Amino acid sequence: MFIIYYRCENVKQFKNLIGISQEVLAEKSGITYQYLGKIERGVAKPSIEVINNIALALNIDVCDLFSNNQKNDENIIEQKLISRFNYLSKGQQDLLFEYINTLKGFSIKKDYNK
Repeated sequence: MFIIYYRCENVKQFKNLIGISQEVLAEKSGITYQYLGKIERGVAKPSIEVINNIALALNIDVCDLFSNNQKNDENIIEQKLISRFNYLSKGQQDLLFEYINTLKGFSIKKDYNK
């Protein structure tokens, strides 16, 4: 039997970085917010499937939930932007690209919905 140690503080850190509530992350992960709270506090021992679902909901690599290393500020900002962008509707994403293109004066290829 393998025992897998995830870093419970990483779940809360990434949740806070992208600015979503415990309820939203729990719903996107397919678990209750009460169970997610236990995971964040290190009280619950989630299955690999649950950890993977949390990583998918956070739009991060599952390895980030096990990492002991702090990401540098640039990677954190990039992850935060990507995660927030992914929570936008297609219409909101298009409007954001139009706004950025107006500010920058150039066109960005719209290949974000693969």
